[in-house]
Amino acid sequence: MIIGITGGLATGTSTAARYIASDFNAVVISADKIAHSQLKSNKPFMKKLVLRFGKDIIGKQGSIDRKRLAEKAFSNKSKHKKLCQIAYPIIIADISDRIKKLYRQNLKNIVIDGAMLIESGFYKKCDFIIVVTASLPLQVQRCVEKKILAKNALFRIRFQMPLYKKVKYADYIIDNGGNLRELYDRCKEIIENIKNGK
Repeated sequence: MIIGITGGLATGTSTAARYIASDFNAVVISADKIAHSQLKSNKPFMKKLVLRFGKDIIGKQGSIDRKRLAEKAFSNKSKHKKLCQIAYPIIIADISDRIKKLYRQNLKNIVIDGAMLIESGFYKKCDFIIVVTASLPLQVQRCVEKKILAKNALFRIRFQMPLYKKVKYADYIIDNGGNLRELYDRCKEIIENIKNGK
């Protein structure tokens, strides 16, 4: 079974994914971690990004500097769209390969933690979609706590698919406006519903 967990910036998808996976005895595949890995090791991917966004996105270690790439990609919607067009197929292919390997190891329960599951179309391959939401002020507050400037957080959130649109694809919705205990209890409730076919 594949459970896709998505949401917006700082809504808490990764924490929810961990809780869901622990209760469901599942393996977590993080699209964000895959993207970071690809930016360090996938030469053809890096070359495409350099051709589109310029050589100055290359960092000191020879890999893509994510901060510089983000500054360029989030400068306007056209550039952000181009980044998505380049990145989505590569990230999705990596996720698909990992799923196949887990299946071969007889690991059948998988949780995909990915902000782009709906936008990329990968949600169609999931048995269930869980959307994690939070209010805009809370999203910004959490970003500030992680040393992201409020204006930068707002800018990035505006480039993402609005949460009210994402919830239309959801089998389950988590309102992560409370504390971690409340989030855990809601995740546990969802897993019980899935196990019981509700």
